[in-house]
Amino acid sequence: MKKALLTLLVGMMMSSATLGLSFAEDVLVTKSGKKYHHIDATYLKGKDVERITKEEAEARGLEPSKNYLKRSQAQASESSTQEQAKK
Repeated sequence: MKKALLTLLVGMMMSSATLGLSFAEDVLVTKSGKKYHHIDATYLKGKDVERITKEEAEARGLEPSKNYLKRSQAQASESSTQEQAKK
């Protein structure tokens, strides 16, 4: 039963990736900050932060940090390179 459930879950995750579906991205925000940060931002370790979705951060009027933008651009570039390599 556990194996069947795990197989189903993995299949659903792969299907959503194939269909281009995405899940809400979590980000970190500080209590007094005006920016949101990647969930694994090492410079925020040990700080008082809140984990929320990117959509919620944007709804609060927060903007992405410089590091967030750099990482997002790098990931987009990497994805583009991988897609071109498949062709």
